[in-house]
Parts: sequence; C-alpha cells; structure tokens
Amino acid sequence: MASGAPHQACSRASQTCRARPIARHKRTQVAAAAARGGGTSGPPAAAPPTRTAKHHGLLDALVQQARREVVDGWLGDLVAPLLTDDPGAAQPPPVTRSPQDLADPDSLFVEVDGVSLHYKERWPAVAAGPDAAGQPASSSTAGGSGGSREAAGQAAQRPVILLVHGFNGSVFNWRSMMQPLADTTGCRVIAFDRPPFGLAQRPLEWGPGQRLQYNPYALDGSARLAAGLLDALGVGRVVAVGHSAGALVCMELAQRQPHRVAGLGFVAPALPTTPDNSFTRRANLGQQLRFLAVRGLLQDDRLGLRYVRRQILRRRDEVASGSAGLTSADDSETEADVAAGYLRPLLAHDWDRASLLNFRAFSIPPAYDYGSLAAPVLLVQGSDDGGLAENARTLAGLLQRRPQGSTRFVELQGVGHIPMDECPGRLNELLVDFVRHEVLAAAGSGAAR
Repeated sequence: MASGAPHQACSRASQTCRARPIARHKRTQVAAAAARGGGTSGPPAAAPPTRTAKHHGLLDALVQQARREVVDGWLGDLVAPLLTDDPGAAQPPPVTRSPQDLADPDSLFVEVDGVSLHYKERWPAVAAGPDAAGQPASSSTAGGSGGSREAAGQAAQRPVILLVHGFNGSVFNWRSMMQPLADTTGCRVIAFDRPPFGLAQRPLEWGPGQRLQYNPYALDGSARLAAGLLDALGVGRVVAVGHSAGALVCMELAQRQPHRVAGLGFVAPALPTTPDNSFTRRANLGQQLRFLAVRGLLQDDRLGLRYVRRQILRRRDEVASGSAGLTSADDSETEADVAAGYLRPLLAHDWDRASLLNFRAFSIPPAYDYGSLAAPVLLVQGSDDGGLAENARTLAGLLQRRPQGSTRFVELQGVGHIPMDECPGRLNELLVDFVRHEVLAAAGSGAAR
C-alpha cells in the first residue's frame, strides 16, 4: 500500500557510496605521509576505489537507510513485546462482555457454521416509484428496519445491497447510509460484522471435531461466512459493496458465486492489480523488513499477543483522544459518539486473541482475473488515501478493459480512506445511481432473476 521499491533505494545508496571510499583513501594517504615526516605540496591524487571498498560503502549506505526507515520508525514496536515492564504491550484487556450484551436495539444475530454473526438490516420505508431516475419516495424513519408491506414486496423482487466493512471496521461504518440507501433504491440493505471485528463471535478453535471447520479469519473463511449469511437470511442476488479489505470478500464472492452477484461496489479497495504491482513488491526496503519481522513475531503466542494489544490499544487511544482523524458528516454526532461507536468492539470477549489469529491469517492475493467479471462495477476512491489512490487508478484501467460488464470510476477529491464517514451523502448518491442505472435497469424493471 506504499510506493517505492528496494532497487530504488539501492540506486540512491550507490550514489552515496561512490564518494565515501575515495574520501577515506585520501585521509589514509595524508596520515601516512605525515607519519613519515614527508611534506607535500598538496594532497596526493586519489587512487580509484577498490572493489572491496565499493562493497563496504554500499553496505554502509544500506545500513544507514535501514536505520532511518526501520529502527527510527518502528523497531520500538518489535522490542516492546519482549519487555515485561512495558504496560502498553503486556496489559491484558479489562473485563469483557458478550456481543449480545453490547448490541444496539436494532442489532440482529444469526448463526453461520457455528459462528454467531452480528448484522443490521434496513427495508425501504415506502415503495420506490417506477421511475428509476426518480427522487426518494420518503424520508427515513428513525432507526427504521421495517417499512410498508408494499415496499417489502417490491424489495423482495430486487437484489439485496450487502455492505462489507474493512480491517478494524464494523456495521458502525455504514450507519449513516443504510436507511437512505434502502429508501432511494427500494432494496433491502444488510451490513454485517465479520470476525474478528464488530460484534461478531470470535472463535479461537476450528477444524476436526469442531462445528466450525475452517479458519474464519482467512480470506477464504470470510467469503464462506458472507455466503453462509446470505443463505441463512434467504437472500438470492446481491449488490456486494466492500470497503478496503472488505472489497476482497466481495471479489471472492463474485468469483465463487457469479450467479449471485448482480453488481459490485468497491470503496477505497485494498485489491491487487497485477503480480508485478502487488503491495509487497511496491514496498520499500524498510517496509519489507518490517513485514518479515512482524510476521515472525506474530508466530509466538505470548509475544504476538503483546504486539497486537499494543497496536490496537494505541489506535484506541488515538480514537478516544480525537487524534485519529475520524470524522462524521452527521451534525447530530459528536466526536465522542463516533469514538464510542468505533471502540465498542474492544469490550467484547477475546478481541485481543482473535485479533492475533486474524493478523496471522491476513493475506492479499497477488492478483485476480478481473477480465472474468461480468457484473457491473462501481469503484470509488478518495484522492487523499495514500498509495491506494494510485492503486485504484490502475485497478480502474483493468476493469474498464473487461470484455463484458460496465465500470464506473469516481475519484473523490479531498477525501481520505473512509468516505462513509467523510462524505456519506455523496457516496450514497453514487451507489444509488449505480444500482438504479447499472443493476436494476440491466435486470429489466428491477426484478431479481
């Protein structure tokens, strides 16, 4: 997710190295002449650096770069779990509660393959008009998860809009969008928490002898849970909308069950483009070293748990203090409201142990066969989202070259990684227009098939 490459670093380092061995050689010659008592009219001509000197210079430059990019930036995070007196790394979580105890009045739970999943749903309050380009039929009701019988009947004939959050996200990400999205599209809208986030159950065991047979934290497990959720709720076709790492789950669902996916929405997607442009290949030297070091640390239960606690609790403190940069376009929400919504999952049972299992399992495929996608795609990306912004432009090019299926790419200027918080109204407009004109219109009068 960051740009740069090791060979660029080596190129810069080699430029530094060309001068260093020569300077050392000059100082050695002058010192030797002074020791012999022989005077000179000036410093002797520098001899060409030896191959050994060049190698030493290059290594020296690489070490200095590694120190700048690695030691000064993040080595402390790796050392801290080794220290028993580090409170940030060693403190266990406080008393925790069950997800059901932490739930909202409109929270719902369903069991999938032995895992309790938390979700919320919204139905259109009033049936949408026949004109696909029409305005919203009515304003939403407070916390409305119901709607008129006519609206429910219409929604049953249309694809369900499935909202999938990203890393460290939850149903809370979509709070400002669910009811307006249902009202303006006439579709049922469902958002769910995938383990180990939100109020989903956090299994610590799976496999032979367990009800859960697969790793729920791996990408494969997330995709299977998403499909199982749809089965359990009697959902047929969907418009799958994924934010960040949630886009990976939507992509997996589209490849495994293409008949089920009527449309795809990618919001700030953490999706690979090509193997040569993968996130790991674009990482610089320091980032690659950090990746390898953290991977090694996470394999140890005790040290890995301390590392995970340290990272997540640091983020918790940033959110609680307001320094994390989380915003809300809803004037009725205070900064404390937003912080409380994002931090509530840290009160659930086994959040730290499940987070360690998730860190261990997380991976991004090197590439996808985007040309095989037939469903229409909406790609929305904030311009101020670091390396993901450039990655989204590359991804848009791949999607637009598909032999079938339309692609819309919208780059939101001045927006960062979480458009659902920063500009939910604008994102909702884009999704509504996409569903109406690319999904429902293509299906013919909006009927699900």
